Amino acid sequence: MINFILNASILLLVVFFVTYSMYCLGLFFVLRKLKARAWMAFIPVLNFRELVISVGLPLRWFLYCLVPYAGTIYSFAVAERLGRMFSKHFAYSAFWLTIGSPIGMNMIGISKIKPNMEIIDNPPPNLKELRARLVRLKQKKA
Repeated sequence: MINFILNASILLLVVFFVTYSMYCLGLFFVLRKLKARAWMAFIPVLNFRELVISVGLPLRWFLYCLVPYAGTIYSFAVAERLGRMFSKHFAYSAFWLTIGSPIGMNMIGISKIKPNMEIIDNPPPNLKELRARLVRLKQKKA
């Protein structure tokens, strides 16, 4: 039983390091396209900080992302903004840049798509703006 647990632990560690390495490599290419400090992609935690700054969001959003539960919402918002910079839809951003980020970051990083840097100039979304978007979506359905 102990051998099984030890072998399973080693396998999980190998899978974790392989997927994290894939994420870091993809993020390296994405940050290079965004003209940010790409070398920071290989430093845990600071790599996400650099991503938040490079998509034009305030540094406090990085701190919000570290808060349990609320951080999930802010992480999706960062992924959505990154996706918009590379002309991707919300569904792509919500899955491939959060849960499937080892693959999604590589897909964006290796692609020939140039980022739309004008999105950085847009202010970050606030609660009133998000509520207005929801109202417009409800009106379109009706």
